[in-house]
Amino acid sequence: MMIFQAESYDAAQAIVDRDPLVLHGCVEYDLYHWCIVAEPETDHP
Repeated sequence: MMIFQAESYDAAQAIVDRDPLVLHGCVEYDLYHWCIVAEPETDHP
């Protein structure tokens, strides 16, 4: 599994599209958009 951080789905797709292993058909991939559903915990109430 690889995790990319990008500004948008399209930016992540561009990263994958330039990957040499993808370009040469050595690997298959599924690209998913992940959303943060909870804020990080803080010490402040």
